[in-house]
Amino acid sequence: MSKAREIVETLRTVLVAGDVTNANFTGADLEVGKGGTGASSAGAARTALGLVVGTDVLAPNGSAANLTNLPAGGAEDFVASGTLPNGSPVILKANGQVEVVSGSGGSQSIPLGSEVVYNSGTSYDNMFAFDPSNSGRFVVVYNDGGNSFYGTAIAGLISGSSISFGSEVVFNAAQVNGVSIDFDPNTAGKFCVVYMDEGNSNAGAAIIGTMSGTSLSFGSEVVFQANSRGIKVAFDPNNANKLVIVYRDWAAGGYGNAIVGTVSGTSVSFATKVVFATQNINFIGLAFDPSTTNKLVISYIDITNSNYGRAIVGTISGTGISFGSSEYFNTGETTYTDVAFDPSNANKCVIVFKDSANSNFGTARVATVSGTGISFGSEVVFNAGDSTYTSVSFDPNRANKCAIAYRDSGNLGYATVIEGTVSGTGI
Repeated sequence: MSKAREIVETLRTVLVAGDVTNANFTGADLEVGKGGTGASSAGAARTALGLVVGTDVLAPNGSAANLTNLPAGGAEDFVASGTLPNGSPVILKANGQVEVVSGSGGSQSIPLGSEVVYNSGTSYDNMFAFDPSNSGRFVVVYNDGGNSFYGTAIAGLISGSSISFGSEVVFNAAQVNGVSIDFDPNTAGKFCVVYMDEGNSNAGAAIIGTMSGTSLSFGSEVVFQANSRGIKVAFDPNNANKLVIVYRDWAAGGYGNAIVGTVSGTSVSFATKVVFATQNINFIGLAFDPSTTNKLVISYIDITNSNYGRAIVGTISGTGISFGSSEYFNTGETTYTDVAFDPSNANKCVIVFKDSANSNFGTARVATVSGTGISFGSEVVFNAGDSTYTSVSFDPNRANKCAIAYRDSGNLGYATVIEGTVSGTGI
């Protein structure tokens, strides 16, 4: 066999057997164009093939800063299903659209102290307010059914988980109804009580009270409107001695009215009333924004329009008040509204209500005030049962924390409280 033939047979044996190894292959690196990598090491091969980690391909847990042709912001574009408020969580639906998540509340363990009786008879319209200038001190006002339904008040003190009370004081020796109270945050111990004075032709009346320790004293009653219902009062925390009263003008179709009051000593005087709702309304809530000067929100039920829930922004200027346009926070039958501002989150408030259009569930929405306008986050159910007498208040010592109290008719009518946490436009 010739030398050339021997070489051919040897190559055929190697190729057929697939036995091409470093041991029997020598020479220059095989070019990429001829099926090789053009390199003798892994790093050099990745460079030759355009596969450098972190430059040509994304490294594990690396940055996408070098990637191109992405949508603005580096995110994928989706089609919205309905309105997507800023900051609200969303989910991706099967059709490729995204929509806002509707959450629901859960219960917490809130330790309670022991009950303390402050009135041994039947009392109605029980309302209370804390004095922000005197830690742990508060006043309860009510209609004393055991004493001819007279308007009555009592001072209380919280110490740890215990409550003690002073003596009852009658502030109106006639039957009252719809009692409301608020403390002046700019004057220690000063508060205002408003009510319907049934002993004075159902007039809307106000009286200034002073708390000293557990003792109470009152000035003289001042009538601000004849024949009024659903009265609420709130002091402006950014405007010393100024308060606002909202009410239903019973003589004018139950329209929503507001009036600015100025406190001087133990007396209060009033400016001209302003109509904020030209409909028959009910279940009024009222709160000032402590973070924004002269701003307040009123929540109410529009009886004229199927009992839908509405809210409106008011602005104080001197002794006057003006309003923006009202907005619906619930386009279904609504009752028992209340509103409170988050003191640690400017322009944010929470509205709570009984959603009769949704099995009477207790429901909350975060609202955002912008100028004279108001917008809302998604509805969140805090009690999946019949909830009445809903009210809300914020904890001034813990950011974004509020407490919602209600009568849980779905649980034997028990008085119940639940903690809420505000985050963006959700709760």
